[in-house]
Amino acid sequence: MRKKRSIFIYIALILSMLFTPVFAANDHPGVDATISIIGDPGSVIEMNGTDVPMPQQSRITLDASGNGSFVVHLDDTGNYFYTVKQIPGTLSGIVYDPTVYNVAVYAVYENDEMIPIVVAQDAETKPDSIRFKNEMKKAKFKVTLQSLLTDLEIPGGILEIRSTDGRVIKRWVSTNEPIEVELEDGDYILVQIQAPEGYEITDPIPFTVKDGTVPGGIIIMKDPVPKKPDTPSKPDSPTPSSSTTDSTPTPNTNTSTTTTNNTVTNTEKYVYTPVEDQVVEQPQEEASFITWIREVGTGDSSTYILMISAAAICILTFVLYKNKKQETELEQD
Repeated sequence: MRKKRSIFIYIALILSMLFTPVFAANDHPGVDATISIIGDPGSVIEMNGTDVPMPQQSRITLDASGNGSFVVHLDDTGNYFYTVKQIPGTLSGIVYDPTVYNVAVYAVYENDEMIPIVVAQDAETKPDSIRFKNEMKKAKFKVTLQSLLTDLEIPGGILEIRSTDGRVIKRWVSTNEPIEVELEDGDYILVQIQAPEGYEITDPIPFTVKDGTVPGGIIIMKDPVPKKPDTPSKPDSPTPSSSTTDSTPTPNTNTSTTTTNNTVTNTEKYVYTPVEDQVVEQPQEEASFITWIREVGTGDSSTYILMISAAAICILTFVLYKNKKQETELEQD
């Protein structure tokens, strides 16, 4: 009897160990598994699964902070698999993240308590978080600096692309080839900081990137060549007045000056007073050497110097001739 009783006790213990977790699981109220989503505000996220418990809403919209979540109620332990993806929006200029996340939810017992474990493949922050990263569309286009005369690229110019608020986005030195630029949608300004040697700085060029494109796919800035300074013309030489007057003008006290277009015009009126012919008798003086000297002094000095020099030469010649003649006569005697 004792052996039979021991056998029944062992069987009861084994059965209790096998079926106790099942009874406990059936009596457990279940657990909620939360799948958190991070993305851009307003993004629409969808969750799908096959033969698994589903959340009340399989599609949610992220709030103003870019956060959202799916809540799945699990009644039993087990492994549950889902897919989470973003529904592309209609905003132009945005590239929506096309990643599809595979999410596994494990419901297990730990210390007589059911807990969920969420594992998301490709999660970037933590195991129970899924992040969608949208990007602005970027336009790829070329920028070149050319000569206004030759339409050829010119090196040595310093260029900048700025936002409308003045922020410098890109800065470079021009070469013999256009450069390739990649920008998001928006309004920009191409500004020249320094012109190549022999050229002048040209005006800034505003442009717009829309839907990931730039009209024409290229922006061309052209530098002009400095203008040569104009050669100043020589002023006309004044033309002498052809009119001559024997009488001496006497200015009138009533004079005026007018100014027209920065040109001053003299309007003085002169009154001419004729002088009657008068015959003035000069006293006769005896001709003398002193009188002749005085008359000479009133004329051209160079003329009279020549006359005096000629006279001196004649006198000297005569004196030399006389001396020579006397010497000849003495030698004959």
